Amino acid sequence: MNTEPTDPNSSGSPTNANGQPIDIVDSQIHLFRTIGVEGALAAMDALRIRSALIDEFWTFKEGEYRYFPGYLLPNKALRHKPALSEHASNRYPDRLSYLIRVDPRDPEIDKVIHEVSEAPHARGIRLIIHKPERIQDLVAGLYRACFAAAERYRVPIFIITHGNSRLLEPHIQEFPGATVILDHVGVARTPAEYEDVLRLAKYANVALKWCHAEKAFGATSYPFPETTEPLRQAINAFGAERIMWASDFTIREEEFSWSDRLFHILRSSHLSEDEKRWILGGSARKLLNWPQPEVAWTPYRSMGPDFTDTNVRKT
Repeated sequence: MNTEPTDPNSSGSPTNANGQPIDIVDSQIHLFRTIGVEGALAAMDALRIRSALIDEFWTFKEGEYRYFPGYLLPNKALRHKPALSEHASNRYPDRLSYLIRVDPRDPEIDKVIHEVSEAPHARGIRLIIHKPERIQDLVAGLYRACFAAAERYRVPIFIITHGNSRLLEPHIQEFPGATVILDHVGVARTPAEYEDVLRLAKYANVALKWCHAEKAFGATSYPFPETTEPLRQAINAFGAERIMWASDFTIREEEFSWSDRLFHILRSSHLSEDEKRWILGGSARKLLNWPQPEVAWTPYRSMGPDFTDTNVRKT
């Protein structure tokens, strides 16, 4: 791992290359998929990550487009219920928050998104739009209600849509008050698809999640030099204040470590310290209305056994 030695008893904030404090936020981890709360917080301390956003996703059920935790409604829409994330965020409110996946077919979608806005540690919703039927739903306008409610209740929308970012433009135009965050560098698979992602930067309500860039741009080893130019293109288009870093380290763990995914930004010689500050935490704090904790950063101290750690999927 590309971590640097740290004093586990230090109470100082994480620092950048110049020794200045920096607030690091990981904008996506699938807690409870392969790691529990206690393990994740200990690793976050080692990497000096202050906070992390949980997308509680465990697995797919064979033969069905669904994920856990949650349940199917009578019309086959999924109602996501990330109870473990709520518990973890209540237990460690300065370290963890979560998002909720929503299904546009949910007949109570407005109510669901309103409840997200009222939940103290929920930071947004996530739309998964990559199956052919979901792309068809997007084109047909089925997602309009999601955008409308997100705009009405000021709930940020994370969206993953494989190579189809251009299809989001009508919704982005219609709902300029909705904060839209394109997951995983827009899941661009070709230069043309990445250009589609960059073109959406002209809309002030659109931001980019810098995650899995190494996969998208063909990098094979740290420090991922293949991602340098695409990141500069993204900064030129969006500005660093609309780009948020995420590791998503619980996916494809065998490829790159959590530390590799962090340090290629934190120790990059191609980014200014101000750009690092925005990408690694400032953008997430601002766009997700997630204030930096007022208390001084201190290493994780266990609050005792946590039942969530017994629910981690064994691999």
